[in-house]
Amino acid sequence: MNKSNILVVDDSPTQRAVLQAHLEVNGYEVFDASTHKEALSVLNQQNIHLMTLDWEMPNECPLDLVRNLRSGWKYFDLPVVMMTGRNNPEDVISAMNAGCDDFVTKEDGIELLEIRVRRLLSFLKRLDVASTERHQRRILLIDDSKTFLATTKQFLEDFQFEILVAESGIKGLEVLSNEVVDLIVVDWMMPEMNGLDLIRNVRENDIYREIPIIMLSGKGAIEDVVSAIEIGADDFINKDSDLKLLEKKIGVLLRIQEQYRRYTRQLVEDKKKIENIVIKRTQELKQTQTQLVQAEKMSSLGQMVAGVAHEINNPLSFVHNNLYVIKTDMDDILELLDKYQDEKADRQEIREFEEEIEISETLEELNDLLTTSSTGIQRIRDIVLSLRNFARLDEGERKSVNLYEGIENTLMILNHKLKKRITIEKNLQAIPKIFCEAGKLNQVFMNIMDNAIDAIEGDGGLINIDGFEENNHIILQFTDNGVGIEPENKEKVFEPFFTTKPVGDGTGLGLSITYSIISDHDGKIFVDSKPGKTTFRIELPVAEAASSRV
Repeated sequence: MNKSNILVVDDSPTQRAVLQAHLEVNGYEVFDASTHKEALSVLNQQNIHLMTLDWEMPNECPLDLVRNLRSGWKYFDLPVVMMTGRNNPEDVISAMNAGCDDFVTKEDGIELLEIRVRRLLSFLKRLDVASTERHQRRILLIDDSKTFLATTKQFLEDFQFEILVAESGIKGLEVLSNEVVDLIVVDWMMPEMNGLDLIRNVRENDIYREIPIIMLSGKGAIEDVVSAIEIGADDFINKDSDLKLLEKKIGVLLRIQEQYRRYTRQLVEDKKKIENIVIKRTQELKQTQTQLVQAEKMSSLGQMVAGVAHEINNPLSFVHNNLYVIKTDMDDILELLDKYQDEKADRQEIREFEEEIEISETLEELNDLLTTSSTGIQRIRDIVLSLRNFARLDEGERKSVNLYEGIENTLMILNHKLKKRITIEKNLQAIPKIFCEAGKLNQVFMNIMDNAIDAIEGDGGLINIDGFEENNHIILQFTDNGVGIEPENKEKVFEPFFTTKPVGDGTGLGLSITYSIISDHDGKIFVDSKPGKTTFRIELPVAEAASSRV
């Protein structure tokens, strides 16, 4: 694995030796310099990946060296870590403004410096910036002067630029259409297409729009500068200026462009990370939501089991009792039949036994017992049928459904909680069937009516259920005369985990799941409440295919 090359710039031989020893132990190749001039010499001779620079060097300002590096193209992306013996926030700000990438005080220790160095090199490696061979940037020179093109091309190539030339604006556009270009230098005054027209063409093309452009002119008047910038030039330079100034301006623009690309790549990378996190969190939330919905289903199932057990127990009890009486009566009747069949039996004895068992009353009682038992068994059958119809929670299939059947099934299951203290009044007008998941809507009815029952304290409770069609929607309204919902809680009733019930009496998910189920059916649910009255209104669209009325 290739080592990273680090340049240590410090006027203290001791400090340089200490840093070199520590960095070499950690696998770096270390070069050193005691002055800025030596540092520039090492940079020109070696492929340096990072530089540490001492803040306090005699007769030299460290920020001048940093600014010098940042102004040109060759070292504009070289990571620089400033080191100082002072812990002054103003020094940190000055260093960062000059172009330093990090700032470490000597009090922080060499270990922290090594961590910062490793972090910077790792970051640049991810961005493909700190490679051993730097990408040669392409500059397109456009000028009708062959002498200027030749001179400028030769000068800029010494700074490791690849130079493309074009002798007119039209030829410049041809080069752009065939080559990848990093920066354009264009003369203002040219035949056929001048510099301003070329800039307009470049800025109007989505492919070339972001390429930096430097305008050259022999005039240099302020109005020319303003015109060039307004058209889309990024900088302006007098054609008679020293070519070193052109190189500096090219370096600055390319550095800005590279920083923009670097930040863009980082943003793309961060965006992908955030998207992955969002996807992961969304999956976790969906899984959690599924678990919570299942928990609410189990809670509803627990209520149903309790209710059904109570409802079945009553008819089952009197059927059981009836069977005991029936067995006793049947034993007497069988004994009487035995006497009838016994040829030796005395008729007087038979009559006395008939009177003893009250045969007429016994036969009548048997008939009554069988009738009431049949009624009890039918009641159990109805309850089981209601439960089966209600508990279609996992069908996952939409069918044409009579919503009133779901309401009746729910009332059957909740009957044990209603008893004599709550009256149900129904005003159910003819409505069409709708395509829906019946089990889920049954869960909605259960949640709303169970809450209504819990909200009614004492006797004299009343729940009104209204159903009708309005504007191609089925409207279902459930109104109770319970305690009502406090104004500050009305907006929260559909929020997950919100409940006013005591701890352990509810999950706080019933109405939240209700809201989701209604939304999944493209419907709406509203709540209106005041002390002594609460109404839940459900609006469900009518499917055209489900036109039969109930």
